[in-house]
Amino acid sequence: MASYPEKAIIYLLEQDATFGGLAGDYIYAFGGVPDNTPNPYAVVQRISRPRVHAMGSDPGLCSPRFQVSAWSNASYDEARKVADAVIGAIQDYSGTAKSTTIHRIFFEGDRDDYDPDTKEHGVLMDFIVWHDE
Repeated sequence: MASYPEKAIIYLLEQDATFGGLAGDYIYAFGGVPDNTPNPYAVVQRISRPRVHAMGSDPGLCSPRFQVSAWSNASYDEARKVADAVIGAIQDYSGTAKSTTIHRIFFEGDRDDYDPDTKEHGVLMDFIVWHDE
């Protein structure tokens, strides 16, 4: 069975009350943000997808890096609150979400961003997601 950890991340955020209270259902996979999306919102993007290899067998484990970006055109503080909600919702998660068996989600760090064209403040977070393929 195929595994889609990005769908699992989106699902976990949609189920989280703190995230929902800030950004509602406004979470998108990379490239899927519609024009005129209400703020704040978040975007999930897979950055890389390394696999674990073993001599003579493949254990079926992956550890992709995901970037989850929180954006707000109101203020940096609002983007930071959304980012904190994302971290609280998925950091250290283990279990099954959207048919994906996740062994652990590790928060690696974040950085701030600003888009002068859209006047949006952003917080870009990196996560490593260990999961079964």
